[in-house]
Formats: sequence, structure tokens, C-alpha cells
Amino acid sequence: MNFLRTADVDRRRVVALTSLLCLAVLVNSAAAQVAPRSVRSEATQAETFNVQFKHPQLGPTVARFLGSNGNEAAVIGGDNQIQLLKPADLVHTDRTFAFLDKKQLIDVLKAEFPGFQVRNTNRFVYVYNTSEKFYIGTSRILETMYAPLFDYFKRMKIEVHDPDTLLVVLMFATDDQFQKYRRMPSGVVAYYNMLDNRVTMYEHSRLSQVAPEIAMREAISTVAHEGVHQVLANIGVQQRLSPWPIWISEGLAEYFAPTQVTSDVRWMGVGKVNDLRLGSLNRVMYAASGELEAITKGIRGTQAARVGPQKVENEVDKVIEALAGAEGLSATGYACTWGLTHYLAESRKKEFAAFLVECSSLRPLTTLTQDDRVALFTRHFGDDIDKLGRGLTEHVKRLNARKN
Repeated sequence: MNFLRTADVDRRRVVALTSLLCLAVLVNSAAAQVAPRSVRSEATQAETFNVQFKHPQLGPTVARFLGSNGNEAAVIGGDNQIQLLKPADLVHTDRTFAFLDKKQLIDVLKAEFPGFQVRNTNRFVYVYNTSEKFYIGTSRILETMYAPLFDYFKRMKIEVHDPDTLLVVLMFATDDQFQKYRRMPSGVVAYYNMLDNRVTMYEHSRLSQVAPEIAMREAISTVAHEGVHQVLANIGVQQRLSPWPIWISEGLAEYFAPTQVTSDVRWMGVGKVNDLRLGSLNRVMYAASGELEAITKGIRGTQAARVGPQKVENEVDKVIEALAGAEGLSATGYACTWGLTHYLAESRKKEFAAFLVECSSLRPLTTLTQDDRVALFTRHFGDDIDKLGRGLTEHVKRLNARKN
């Protein structure tokens, strides 16, 4: 199975605004401007305001300030793409900022991808040169799951809102085209990029030539997973470039992503059992001691931080402890994040809701240390790691019984 993950923020390649058109609509020469006042170089996280910077072609250009870590400032353009700039290059402005409307964004995309089909709905715009079958399957998954995700977080008391622009989904016919657009590690078939705010994928892989049914199942599952990342980053749940713990960022994408391929493709619904992840999780839960040690080491990061004061004896507890402070994940780690998220969302609903509310307040370009991530976890779920381990074990048993 491919190691599927959200594309990391590539600081070596700051994504430029899509075209001069989308920048041009930000410049409001008729608007009054206050005397220039530089953005502070220290972290500025408490407010969002408009800034102006000098674009090499267009001159003074308006964007919205999102946050700064002192060395870099994140600003968002009218096409909903983020640029990372030097704080000293930005000045406060009272000039008007506006996101592109549907027509403007579609015009930009048509210019960027000549020869591609461009179709939009109320929330998404699909840019593709794939087969119609692949486009239909992809759009069906994304359109079906949007409203249930929105309602789920609204019930969690998170202040959700519809996206500021149409959500862009790029679909290439082949891996070569996909890699030409942006080089990705081998095996990645789709990703969501927090800077350009696009989900990007391709249709025809080597696996599709050998085992087309398996390839379709994996592709559709990945579409749902990356689509969840995109939706959460645009409705006010997960602020882009904010330091969410990896286990909950990926765990939610897995929790919301179960799909099914029969005569057609469909999204199964919030919290439905992910058969693929349950199978992997069973192998973790019932693995021998030596195997579990390798699994916990595979959940990348520094040495696992202690969640509770007691010595961890149970092997499942070690997995939870590793996840709480993890900086990254192995392929098996994704199954573990799904299991932990499913358990907490279903069995610790009140604590889980409060945890998500706090995560949603994390600002762009801030940081969490491993100790910070563990403290965030224990603040809501406690430090009794043995109790958590027993709860997760019983929950997995119930999922297996439900499936059978």
C-alpha cells in the first residue's frame, strides 16, 4: 500500500500566486492608504489584517496577513494561496482585500491549464484531463462528504464557515504529468498542499494496469483522505500552517475517509469502519512484543515523551504514548491514528470535542514542541495511559465484532 500523507510545506519552493490576473484584482488604487507601517518581525498571532507588498510586475499588491514566526510571514492572496515573505517587506494597509469570485478563479485556472476540462459546483472546481469516470468518482466523493463534515464540526461548537473561494481539485491523467507539475516522492498518488490550497492527484498508475480494481479502491480512499484535509483547512477547523499534532491531523482524515467501490464509488459516512485501517490496526494490537517495539519506533519523532507518571507496561499503551508526541508517521502509524481517533471520537466525545476546539485555535506559523503536544493530549484525555490503552483495546474488539 502506498504511504499516503499530506504534502509537507515545502519552504524551498514558495508557491507563487497563480497568475497576474489574480494579483491584479487585489490592487485597489482608488482606496485610501494609511502611512506605511512595517509588520513587526516578532511573532504576530493575535490579529488578522491587510498588508501590502511590492510585486515585481504589478507593484503595490494587497494581501491578508495570517501570522509570523519572526523570520517568515504568511500572507494569503485572492486565489486563497499562501505566500511566505519577509515581515520587513510587508506594510499595514487600509486598502481593500477581496478573494476571487467564481468566474475570476475559473478564468485563472483555464489560463494556467490550457486544454484541461474545468467544471465547478457550489464549493469545488475540478480541473482535469482524466477520464470522465475518474472525474465523476472523485467529484461524487468530495461533494457527498462536504455537508456532513461541516455539520459534524458545527455540532462540536467550532465556528465553521463556507470556504472563501472554490476549492481547487487538480486531476492529471498520468504520473508523468503529475510529477511535472510538482515533484513528489515515489508512491504518492495524491496530496493536499497547504500553501496552494489544492488537492492534486493522477489517474493512471502502474497498479491500475495490473490490478485496476485495487488501484481504484486505493485512489478513491486517497481522494477522500486528502479531500478531508482540504475541507478542514477551509471551513475554520484547521488553520493552514498551524501546528496540529500529526496524530489528530491524519487521524481525522482517516476517520472521515472510508469509501466503498462496488458498481460505483461512494463515501460511506462519518466514522464508519475503515476496513483497510482496521485490518492494519488488528495486526498492531495483536502483534508480538518485538514487533510492537518496531512499530512504535516507526512512529517517527524524538524518543516518546511520557504521557503519565506510571511506567508503561502494556504494548498498546506504548503506541498511544508514541502517537501523543509524534512528529511524523510510518505507514502503520496511519492505522494507529485512525484507531485512536475513532476511539476518542466515539467513546470520549466531550473530551474529544474540547480537544478539537483547542486545536482549531492554533495559529499559523506557531510551533508545538513534543512536550507541548503531550501536554495538549493529557489536558483533555488525562495521563492515565493504562486506562486509555484498555479503552482502545476494548473499542477495537467492538469494531471487529460489529464488522463480523
